[in-house]
Amino acid sequence: MFETTKTLRPGWLHVCIYGSTGTSKTQQAGHFPEPIFLMPKGDEGGILTLAGMDASYKVITSMADMLRTLDHLEGIQQKQGADKLPGQTLVLDSLSHYSDMCVEEIAQKRGGMDQQGWGQIATHFRSVQQQARRLSMHVVYCGLADNTHDDTGKASGGRPLLQGRVKEMLPSACDIVTYLQARDGKPTIYRAHLKPFQGYYARSRFRQLPAEVILGADYHQSLWAQMEPHLFPSVAADSSAAT
Repeated sequence: MFETTKTLRPGWLHVCIYGSTGTSKTQQAGHFPEPIFLMPKGDEGGILTLAGMDASYKVITSMADMLRTLDHLEGIQQKQGADKLPGQTLVLDSLSHYSDMCVEEIAQKRGGMDQQGWGQIATHFRSVQQQARRLSMHVVYCGLADNTHDDTGKASGGRPLLQGRVKEMLPSACDIVTYLQARDGKPTIYRAHLKPFQGYYARSRFRQLPAEVILGADYHQSLWAQMEPHLFPSVAADSSAAT
Protein backbone atom coordinates (compact mmCIF):
# COMPACT_ATOMS: atom_id res chain seq x y z
CA MET A 1 0.00 0.00 0.00
CA PHE A 2 2.77 2.41 0.93
CA GLU A 3 6.02 3.12 -0.88
CA THR A 4 9.32 4.32 0.55
CA THR A 5 10.75 7.71 -0.34
CA LYS A 6 14.30 6.36 -0.05
CA THR A 7 14.26 5.08 -3.64
CA LEU A 8 12.79 8.24 -5.18
CA ARG A 9 14.97 9.86 -7.82
CA PRO A 10 14.31 13.10 -9.70
CA GLY A 11 13.21 12.94 -13.31
CA TRP A 12 13.65 15.82 -15.70
CA LEU A 13 14.94 18.86 -13.81
CA HIS A 14 13.83 22.46 -14.20
CA VAL A 15 16.65 24.76 -13.12
CA CYS A 16 16.90 28.54 -12.90
CA ILE A 17 20.47 29.89 -13.16
CA TYR A 18 20.97 33.59 -12.57
CA GLY A 19 23.77 36.02 -11.82
CA SER A 20 25.57 39.09 -13.05
CA THR A 21 27.10 39.36 -16.50
CA GLY A 22 30.22 37.22 -16.85
CA THR A 23 29.39 34.61 -14.20
CA SER A 24 29.39 31.68 -16.70
CA LYS A 25 25.61 31.13 -16.78
CA THR A 26 25.46 30.09 -20.42
CA GLN A 27 28.60 27.98 -20.15
CA GLN A 28 27.17 26.11 -17.16
CA ALA A 29 23.90 25.48 -19.00
CA GLY A 30 25.97 24.18 -21.90
CA HIS A 31 27.36 21.39 -19.69
CA PHE A 32 23.90 19.92 -19.12
CA PRO A 33 23.24 16.81 -21.27
CA GLU A 34 22.81 17.50 -25.01
CA PRO A 35 21.68 21.14 -24.72
CA ILE A 36 19.70 23.08 -27.30
CA PHE A 37 19.43 26.85 -26.80
CA LEU A 38 16.57 29.25 -27.40
CA MET A 39 18.00 32.77 -27.64
CA PRO A 40 15.95 36.00 -27.91
CA LYS A 41 16.57 38.19 -30.93
CA GLY A 42 18.87 41.14 -30.41
CA ASP A 43 21.07 39.32 -27.89
CA GLU A 44 24.14 38.93 -30.08
CA GLY A 45 26.40 38.74 -27.05
CA GLY A 46 24.53 35.72 -25.74
CA ILE A 47 24.79 33.99 -29.10
CA LEU A 48 28.54 34.64 -29.25
CA THR A 49 28.86 32.93 -25.87
CA LEU A 50 27.78 29.71 -27.59
CA ALA A 51 30.81 29.79 -29.89
CA GLY A 52 32.84 26.61 -29.47
CA MET A 53 30.02 24.69 -27.79
CA ASP A 54 28.67 21.49 -29.30
CA ALA A 55 25.07 22.68 -29.18
CA SER A 56 22.21 23.75 -31.43
CA TYR A 57 20.36 27.03 -31.05
CA LYS A 58 17.37 28.92 -32.38
CA VAL A 59 16.79 32.66 -32.26
CA ILE A 60 13.35 33.49 -30.86
CA THR A 61 11.81 36.51 -32.58
CA SER A 62 8.49 36.89 -30.73
CA MET A 63 6.22 35.47 -28.04
CA ALA A 64 4.36 33.50 -30.70
CA ASP A 65 7.66 32.14 -32.03
CA MET A 66 8.52 30.85 -28.55
CA LEU A 67 5.21 29.00 -28.25
CA ARG A 68 5.49 27.63 -31.80
CA THR A 69 8.97 26.30 -31.02
CA LEU A 70 7.74 24.55 -27.88
CA ASP A 71 4.75 23.19 -29.83
CA HIS A 72 7.18 21.83 -32.44
CA LEU A 73 9.23 20.02 -29.80
CA GLU A 74 6.10 18.61 -28.16
CA GLY A 75 4.88 17.44 -31.57
CA ILE A 76 8.12 15.54 -32.14
CA GLN A 77 7.75 13.89 -28.75
CA GLN A 78 4.14 12.89 -29.32
CA LYS A 79 4.49 11.67 -32.92
CA GLN A 80 7.99 10.22 -32.98
CA GLY A 81 8.87 9.60 -29.34
CA ALA A 82 11.00 11.41 -26.79
CA ASP A 83 14.17 9.78 -28.14
CA LYS A 84 13.70 11.78 -31.35
CA LEU A 85 13.90 15.14 -29.58
CA PRO A 86 16.97 17.13 -30.74
CA GLY A 87 18.52 17.12 -27.27
CA GLN A 88 18.11 16.21 -23.62
CA THR A 89 18.23 19.75 -22.23
CA LEU A 90 16.28 22.81 -23.35
CA VAL A 91 18.01 26.07 -22.38
CA LEU A 92 16.00 29.29 -22.40
CA ASP A 93 18.95 31.62 -22.36
CA SER A 94 19.03 35.39 -21.76
CA LEU A 95 15.65 35.11 -20.05
CA SER A 96 15.89 38.64 -18.67
CA HIS A 97 16.34 39.94 -22.21
CA TYR A 98 13.44 37.80 -23.41
CA SER A 99 11.11 39.12 -20.71
CA ASP A 100 12.00 42.69 -21.76
CA MET A 101 11.28 41.72 -25.37
CA CYS A 102 7.84 40.43 -24.34
CA VAL A 103 7.03 43.69 -22.55
CA GLU A 104 8.09 45.71 -25.61
CA GLU A 105 5.97 43.51 -27.88
CA ILE A 106 2.83 43.87 -25.77
CA ALA A 107 3.41 47.58 -25.12
CA GLN A 108 3.65 48.25 -28.87
CA LYS A 109 0.39 46.43 -29.50
CA ARG A 110 -1.47 48.10 -26.62
CA GLY A 111 0.11 51.55 -26.77
CA GLY A 112 1.72 51.02 -23.37
CA MET A 113 1.60 48.62 -20.45
CA ASP A 114 -1.47 48.38 -18.23
CA GLN A 115 -2.81 45.78 -15.82
CA GLN A 116 -4.15 43.63 -18.64
CA GLY A 117 -0.81 43.81 -20.42
CA TRP A 118 1.04 42.62 -17.33
CA GLY A 119 -1.51 39.84 -17.06
CA GLN A 120 -0.63 38.78 -20.61
CA ILE A 121 3.04 38.62 -19.63
CA ALA A 122 2.26 36.34 -16.67
CA THR A 123 -0.03 34.14 -18.79
CA HIS A 124 2.61 33.80 -21.51
CA PHE A 125 5.36 32.70 -19.12
CA ARG A 126 2.95 30.31 -17.41
CA SER A 127 2.24 28.74 -20.81
CA VAL A 128 5.95 28.51 -21.55
CA GLN A 129 6.63 26.70 -18.30
CA GLN A 130 3.64 24.38 -18.72
CA GLN A 131 4.71 23.40 -22.22
CA ALA A 132 8.30 22.92 -21.09
CA ARG A 133 7.10 20.66 -18.26
CA ARG A 134 5.47 18.36 -20.80
CA LEU A 135 8.77 17.74 -22.57
CA SER A 136 10.98 14.81 -21.64
CA MET A 137 13.95 17.13 -21.26
CA HIS A 138 15.80 19.01 -18.57
CA VAL A 139 14.91 22.71 -18.79
CA VAL A 140 17.35 25.45 -17.79
CA TYR A 141 16.32 29.12 -17.49
CA CYS A 142 19.27 31.55 -17.52
CA GLY A 143 18.89 35.19 -16.53
CA LEU A 144 20.57 38.20 -14.98
CA ALA A 145 20.40 39.14 -11.30
CA ASP A 146 18.18 41.97 -10.09
CA ASN A 147 20.39 43.27 -7.28
CA THR A 148 19.14 45.13 -4.23
CA HIS A 149 21.40 47.60 -2.42
CA ASP A 150 21.76 48.89 1.12
CA ASP A 151 22.02 52.54 2.16
CA THR A 152 25.70 52.64 1.23
CA GLY A 153 25.04 51.35 -2.29
CA LYS A 154 26.53 47.93 -1.59
CA ALA A 155 24.71 44.91 -3.07
CA SER A 156 22.63 43.27 -0.36
CA GLY A 157 20.96 40.45 -2.27
CA GLY A 158 18.78 39.85 -5.26
CA ARG A 159 16.56 37.62 -7.38
CA PRO A 160 16.36 36.74 -11.09
CA LEU A 161 15.78 39.85 -13.22
CA LEU A 162 12.32 39.29 -14.73
CA GLN A 163 9.30 41.44 -15.43
CA GLY A 164 6.16 41.75 -13.28
CA ARG A 165 4.82 38.69 -11.47
CA VAL A 166 7.13 36.46 -13.50
CA LYS A 167 9.96 37.42 -11.11
CA GLU A 168 8.24 35.38 -8.38
CA MET A 169 6.30 32.90 -10.51
CA LEU A 170 9.01 31.38 -12.69
CA PRO A 171 11.66 30.59 -10.02
CA SER A 172 9.03 29.19 -7.64
CA ALA A 173 8.10 26.54 -10.21
CA CYS A 174 11.71 25.38 -10.68
CA ASP A 175 13.29 22.43 -8.87
CA ILE A 176 16.57 24.29 -8.37
CA VAL A 177 17.33 28.01 -8.29
CA THR A 178 21.03 28.79 -8.20
CA TYR A 179 22.81 32.13 -7.91
CA LEU A 180 26.15 32.30 -9.73
CA GLN A 181 28.87 34.51 -8.31
CA ALA A 182 32.27 35.52 -9.68
CA ARG A 183 34.92 36.69 -7.21
CA ASP A 184 37.87 38.68 -8.45
CA GLY A 185 41.19 36.94 -8.36
CA LYS A 186 43.78 35.25 -10.51
CA PRO A 187 42.10 33.16 -11.74
CA THR A 188 38.53 34.36 -11.09
CA ILE A 189 36.68 32.08 -8.68
CA TYR A 190 33.16 31.09 -9.75
CA ARG A 191 30.62 29.74 -7.28
CA ALA A 192 27.11 28.38 -7.65
CA HIS A 193 24.96 28.90 -4.56
CA LEU A 194 22.16 26.39 -4.11
CA LYS A 195 20.91 27.81 -0.81
CA PRO A 196 20.28 31.45 0.20
CA PHE A 197 23.49 33.44 0.16
CA GLN A 198 23.92 36.97 1.54
CA GLY A 199 20.39 37.95 0.58
CA TYR A 200 20.44 36.26 -2.84
CA TYR A 201 17.55 33.92 -3.52
CA ALA A 202 18.60 30.30 -4.06
CA ARG A 203 16.99 27.01 -3.17
CA SER A 204 16.66 23.35 -4.09
CA ARG A 205 14.01 20.69 -3.63
CA PHE A 206 16.81 18.21 -2.96
CA ARG A 207 18.32 18.12 0.51
CA GLN A 208 21.28 16.07 -0.69
CA LEU A 209 22.71 18.93 -2.74
CA PRO A 210 25.47 21.04 -1.17
CA ALA A 211 24.94 24.69 -0.27
CA GLU A 212 27.48 25.78 -2.89
CA VAL A 213 29.90 24.38 -5.44
CA ILE A 214 33.06 25.90 -6.89
CA LEU A 215 32.94 25.93 -10.67
CA GLY A 216 35.75 25.42 -13.16
CA ALA A 217 36.24 25.63 -16.90
CA ASP A 218 36.01 21.94 -17.76
CA TYR A 219 33.05 19.58 -17.63
CA HIS A 220 34.05 17.80 -14.42
CA GLN A 221 34.02 21.14 -12.55
CA SER A 222 30.68 22.23 -14.00
CA LEU A 223 27.48 22.70 -12.05
CA TRP A 224 25.86 19.72 -13.76
CA ALA A 225 28.79 17.35 -13.17
CA GLN A 226 28.85 18.25 -9.48
CA MET A 227 25.08 17.92 -9.00
CA GLU A 228 24.69 14.68 -10.96
CA PRO A 229 26.25 12.30 -8.39
CA HIS A 230 23.83 13.59 -5.73
CA LEU A 231 20.74 13.44 -7.95
CA PHE A 232 21.44 10.51 -10.29
CA PRO A 233 24.09 8.38 -8.55
CA SER A 234 23.79 5.36 -10.84
CA VAL A 235 24.06 7.49 -13.98
CA ALA A 236 27.04 9.37 -12.58
CA ALA A 237 28.76 6.10 -11.72
CA ASP A 238 28.26 4.84 -15.26
CA SER A 239 29.62 8.11 -16.68
CA SER A 240 32.72 7.92 -14.49
CA ALA A 241 33.35 4.33 -15.53
CA ALA A 242 33.05 5.31 -19.19
CA THR A 243 35.63 8.09 -18.85
